[in-house]
Amino acid sequence: MPHRLPPDHSVEARHLAVEIADAADYGDGFTLQHHGASVLVLAGDWQDWTSDGTTPIADGSYEGQELLVSLAIGQFGHNDNPFIIQDAGNVNLHGDFKFGVHDYVGPAWLRLQWDGSAWREVARNNVSDQSGGALNFSGRFAHGEGDASAATGEVSHAEGNSTASGDYSHAEGGSSASAPYSHAEGTSTASGDRSHAEGNRTEASGYAAHAEGDGAKADKYAQHAHASGASWLGQVSRLVAWGDTNDGTKTNLCLDGTDDVIAMPSGYMAWNVRVEVVANKAGGGFACARWNLEALLLNDGAEYGGDLYYSGPSGDQAPDDTLTGGSSGGATPGNWRVELSADAEHSALAIKVTGEAGHTIHWVARVELVEAI
Repeated sequence: MPHRLPPDHSVEARHLAVEIADAADYGDGFTLQHHGASVLVLAGDWQDWTSDGTTPIADGSYEGQELLVSLAIGQFGHNDNPFIIQDAGNVNLHGDFKFGVHDYVGPAWLRLQWDGSAWREVARNNVSDQSGGALNFSGRFAHGEGDASAATGEVSHAEGNSTASGDYSHAEGGSSASAPYSHAEGTSTASGDRSHAEGNRTEASGYAAHAEGDGAKADKYAQHAHASGASWLGQVSRLVAWGDTNDGTKTNLCLDGTDDVIAMPSGYMAWNVRVEVVANKAGGGFACARWNLEALLLNDGAEYGGDLYYSGPSGDQAPDDTLTGGSSGGATPGNWRVELSADAEHSALAIKVTGEAGHTIHWVARVELVEAI
């Protein structure tokens, strides 16, 4: 880590590691010493230490000096006998710092800066059961920095005034990432597994969903939502629905390829819908087809009976275009069909496709929604 040195401290750059060889000799009321711009390394057969409340670390040499406290190679701590640097005396921390179970060289460290009167916390990285006043890094292999952040999920990372409570999650700014592998930035919330929320007051609660802008809500599987008003009068969204057919049975395309439908919110809502579909025959010949369809969908909300209204193409639609390459393998893509409709049972947009007996056909639909309440 780089250290800022004034011109008259150039010689001290040689003293970048100060080893406390046998910390147990210092007892409960010890003082950690350092030289110039140094990295303080804890080594030796140490356990059950707590710095005293007066001078836990010797005063800095000059304003702006930085100090990194870490473990020496091969050393580790124990929750039953931790090494603790207190938020006291000339050390100003966001809660006590504890080297405890699972701490190894590298992952666990405390970065401080001397402001002329005290060592103030700049950042910390922790892999132990550790919690402090404004900061909480209790997740195993968690990392946090900034003011009032909390990294409580395993292998989580929190910055600023944020909370990363999902395992392997990352939160920054004033955001919250509560689901596994979720990522939140700005003042947003990512609560869906593998979701991503960014911007101002956005919410990504669907699996692998992405919300951006100001006030967007992505609650559907892999939905990408974008809004420009925190009062949430509406937004635009992109989704992908897909599925396979092997015969002439009508099949509903879903967001997960199985049963996750494109459901409307329960309240009053209107959707302008644009659907682009491509179908491609699998193996034994070459045949494909495409459709471009538009519709209007209205949910009048529970207060009006919860009815769903649909305006758009009615019934099975022939393809806008087809292609066959060389041999079609006996497939006739001109006979394939797509139907848009309102799914009243699930308050959803339905995209139903009909293939051809004896042929496996892959179907993919790009769905664009302009949503307004």
